[in-house]
Amino acid sequence: MLRIMVSSSYFIPSPIVRSKSSMNILTSSNKNNEKSRGLTQIWPCNVQLSRYQSLEHPSNYYNYARKCIYPRHSETMWNLVNKAALQNAAHERAEAEELRLQSWQKIQQVNRQTKNRQAEATNKLRERVEEISHWKNELKTEIHLNEEEQERLKTNIQLLNYNKDYIRKPLEIAEECLANREQRHGIDEVKDIVERALSKEVQTVNKGIDFITKLIDKAEIQLNRSIPTSWMRYTQENLIRSQNQRSASENLREKIDSALRSIIGRVHGQFVTVNNALQTRMNEVTNARDNLRLSLRKVTQELYEVENLIGALKKTTDDKIQPLKVAQTRLKERTRRINVESCYDQPMKTLQTEVLELRKTIEELH
Repeated sequence: MLRIMVSSSYFIPSPIVRSKSSMNILTSSNKNNEKSRGLTQIWPCNVQLSRYQSLEHPSNYYNYARKCIYPRHSETMWNLVNKAALQNAAHERAEAEELRLQSWQKIQQVNRQTKNRQAEATNKLRERVEEISHWKNELKTEIHLNEEEQERLKTNIQLLNYNKDYIRKPLEIAEECLANREQRHGIDEVKDIVERALSKEVQTVNKGIDFITKLIDKAEIQLNRSIPTSWMRYTQENLIRSQNQRSASENLREKIDSALRSIIGRVHGQFVTVNNALQTRMNEVTNARDNLRLSLRKVTQELYEVENLIGALKKTTDDKIQPLKVAQTRLKERTRRINVESCYDQPMKTLQTEVLELRKTIEELH
């Protein structure tokens, strides 16, 4: 029974690495040479590590069955080597356990850092969105105020044009009267109070027309400055500039109102009739207004269609994100294949082409 047990355990691989000299049958002519060829080191588990120490030379043993000398180690040395192998295995397990612990700690730390970074980025984005919304509302308010101010200034410009045409008729009559007085002869050619009054009237009306023309030019310049084209670049500066321009426009309107009251008061006595010219001007303004309203409706409709198109483009872009993620996930899963399974086959090419096409499509839609 003992012989069977020994025989059954004979084929178990030994942790001791033997040299070729311990496995060959030596002849008597090689006995002396083999005495100097012993094992100098024995490495357990077929792995040579620095923590194993060199062993002494094995002792020679004469095998009566083979009638040859073989090198053999003692049982003490065999136990010592096994103990060293066990200690080394325990040390390696401890190092592996420590490495796993450090790895899990690192993973948890990285997850915490990632979560904190995401939370911080979310807060920053929320603050930025609130700030942008605030300035957007400020811009909308300022644009609304400027539009109202522009409409009021346009009304004043129309009023100036109306009054400019209004006082031209008295000027024409006064000039015609002066021209008729030049046809007098002899003693009738006298510079009387009527001629002086007519000359004064012509001067007054001309000064009023010149002043109204200057006010119209200033108002048109101010109207073009009310909304600068560079607002979208410097929002805060544009707000301040818009407020200043609006204040200047209000001052100009007050000046226009004051000038109108003064001029109308001076030329009211020479007012005749300008109904025909006024009616023509009103028809022109009405036609221009109708054309502008029609153009505004067309522009509004076009903006609505463009906004719908933008929404459709955004939806199309969002719809392409999910297929892109699926394709990327499939590519990532295919990279986990090992050995011959990790090949560049047709599905791999198709997935890569799909990812490239989806990315290109998303970039084009943006």
